Amino acid sequence: MSKAVFFVPEENLVILIGMFLQNESVYIHPQANNQEALNDLRTTITNNKNRDPDTLSIISGDFNQANLTTVLPDYYQNVTCPTRGKNTLDHCYCKIKQAYRSFERSGLGNSDHSCVLLLPRYKQKVKSSQPQTVTLWTQSGVEKLQDCLETTHWDAFLSADTTIDDFTDTICSYIKFCEELCLPTKQIKRYPNSKVWFNNEVRQKIKDKDIAYRNKNNDPETFQTTKLELRNCIETSKKIQRDKLEAAFSAKDSKKLWAQMSLITQYKKERQSADSEDSSLPDKLNEFYARFDQENTSTPVPLPCDNHDPPFLVTEKETRRALTRLDMNKAAGPDNIKPRLLKTCSNQLASVFTFIFNWSLTTSTIPLSFKQSTIVPVPKKPSPETLNDYRPVALTSVIMKCFEKFIKMSIIICTETNLKNKRAALESWGCKAS
Repeated sequence: MSKAVFFVPEENLVILIGMFLQNESVYIHPQANNQEALNDLRTTITNNKNRDPDTLSIISGDFNQANLTTVLPDYYQNVTCPTRGKNTLDHCYCKIKQAYRSFERSGLGNSDHSCVLLLPRYKQKVKSSQPQTVTLWTQSGVEKLQDCLETTHWDAFLSADTTIDDFTDTICSYIKFCEELCLPTKQIKRYPNSKVWFNNEVRQKIKDKDIAYRNKNNDPETFQTTKLELRNCIETSKKIQRDKLEAAFSAKDSKKLWAQMSLITQYKKERQSADSEDSSLPDKLNEFYARFDQENTSTPVPLPCDNHDPPFLVTEKETRRALTRLDMNKAAGPDNIKPRLLKTCSNQLASVFTFIFNWSLTTSTIPLSFKQSTIVPVPKKPSPETLNDYRPVALTSVIMKCFEKFIKMSIIICTETNLKNKRAALESWGCKAS
């Protein structure tokens, strides 16, 4: 007997009027030969499976003391509750392990067997999406954050015995605290089947249409109006996404074009992640990446400093300009300070970071938090086999990147000044410097 059920525990299985689902009803008499009955049942199931190999077979019924897994080990039994007294005589088999949860219910009429309620263990991807907390960079929140940092007395964090490491950690923690305190947050759900044109305006129009649908008998004109407004809103939202795609194509910006196409088509490249079953892989990668430092067991000693003037000093104007030029779409480092925060509050943070940069140049010491980085192992090929098949990608502090730019410019200026005469001598001999 073939019939369709309300649920099939497979993500991409399509059921068309029971054509892709077979439900075999079974009854084995208590005095029957169990082995002979199971052999006949195996033959019937195998023939049906060979005739329709793409179907999902569910075998249910009163098996008494028989067990189908003895002849068909690739099938799994889903009924675990008692169905008659304390015995489980009614079984339900399918090829999906732990497909259903079974619950005992009262029997029908004078039946001595209990009814069994089967609920799917499988949870759809739409329902399994967890809410995410995002930060809202509203105008009022940004102004509140800027006022909080503007009125901060940075000298209060500095004492006689404060080191540059402690001071930098305290400043970074305080900036992160101000961000969490001033900027509002919101919990959102990202569904895997959501469309890029489905925005808040479309969502509100759908709610208005639902309200009008409930009152369409009393006010049919409002229902027709909301339907038309929803249709126009969807078309407008789709046109906006189409215009963005055409603008990127006209500007010959391949990066934005591919990003917009991936957003519209919801294309996501399958991520090549490390083997989750190997719990020792992170320790192996840490040892592999630090293999060149294993022989050096001595404690690093800072270079002697005679309190002489540093080769250069960073001005507050240069720090402000470096923070203003940051790309807000870049990822944050281990300190979790986003480039958007540094760029938005560049006027308020320029003074304290200028002080840290000059302190580091004067003492020839880099703050410990600036030297930390998050290593992300990216596979070089689809199926990594050795540790060398992972490429380490480091996420460093955004503030340290700004500091490195100042040092780089100083080195370039110093190098060009010292090699200017030598380059002129080479050019006099007919050599051209590249």
